[in-house]
Amino acid sequence: MRRLSEALAAHVATGETTLCRAWRVTCRDGFRLGFTEHDQRLVFDGTQFEPGTGFAATEASVASGLAAPGMEVRGGFSSEAISEADLAAGRFDGARVELFLVNWQAAGEQHALISVQEIGEVNRAGPGFSAELRSFAHRLQQP
Repeated sequence: MRRLSEALAAHVATGETTLCRAWRVTCRDGFRLGFTEHDQRLVFDGTQFEPGTGFAATEASVASGLAAPGMEVRGGFSSEAISEADLAAGRFDGARVELFLVNWQAAGEQHALISVQEIGEVNRAGPGFSAELRSFAHRLQQP
């Protein structure tokens, strides 16, 4: 279970929250992008998280034991940061994806890393894409 900072835990406990999710994608070549479902840019932990990118995630599947839980992210090419050419070239294959829970009113102080996964299979369709997110436990299933 992830621990929240005292300030973020107190904010959540009020029941009146200003929470959103943010994703930081770090490619194997060190290129880093930030996305948020909030409608304003957020800045914390050395990253700018851009709004309005059409980047959204499904809920994580639950697994027990060493089974590899996963989820999927979907997005459009509305962000200039993710191009169809980069996806086709495999630039995002194996990229690290960090999911944060953030109080957007105090993003610099109130954010928590919820999960770390990596991008698996990427599918492109029309004006968008979907990417499988895999937990690092999936590596244990590799021969």
